[in-house]
Amino acid sequence: MTPAADLANYVAQKFIKTAPPDLTALCRDLGLRIREVPANGFDGALVRSKAGQKGIVAVKASIREKSRKRFTIAHEIGHFVIPHHRNLGNICEDRKIESFDRHLNQPEIEANEFAAELLLPSALLRRRFNLAEFSLAQISAVAADFETSLTATTRSYLTLTDLPPSMLSLRLPLQHSGETGPLEPCGSQVARTAARPERLEKTEDCRAAREV
Repeated sequence: MTPAADLANYVAQKFIKTAPPDLTALCRDLGLRIREVPANGFDGALVRSKAGQKGIVAVKASIREKSRKRFTIAHEIGHFVIPHHRNLGNICEDRKIESFDRHLNQPEIEANEFAAELLLPSALLRRRFNLAEFSLAQISAVAADFETSLTATTRSYLTLTDLPPSMLSLRLPLQHSGETGPLEPCGSQVARTAARPERLEKTEDCRAAREV
């Protein structure tokens, strides 16, 4: 587990009493307020007080998906509590949030790791997932219960399972190759992701599982 994920576990143990976590209550306990704003060019931002002990989490009001808003809030909480992020400017574009691309700068990677562990605690997932079987049905069920996206939930599953990529490719979702084109299996994407979970992007583009 990464240092950012370890910190998320510490915050959860100290402040969170429900699953999925009440992010509004957590922000209040940490000295933060959540504000939805008509933003252009970013999905989330953290505005600190001069003393750095309080702040505002600004979230783009037009984000439609609840799971995306929750991940954005958790991402900005990460920037607030990770000590060496204190002096950074934290205006986060949409491509930086809920992305596990290792080419992002280190603070954004850490904030995503923090958010993923805060919303999808590994200890709970180990009891909830059947890690011996890859199933879109169980990924979807966990995502619904934890109020997270398929992207974040699948990534969490892949970091926990010991299944080899060849086993994951046996049960794959399908994705559209175009608006009017046929459905194509996204097996190569899942197989690559199993080996490198940080490459998982836009899992929601995969639709309608086909059991093999």
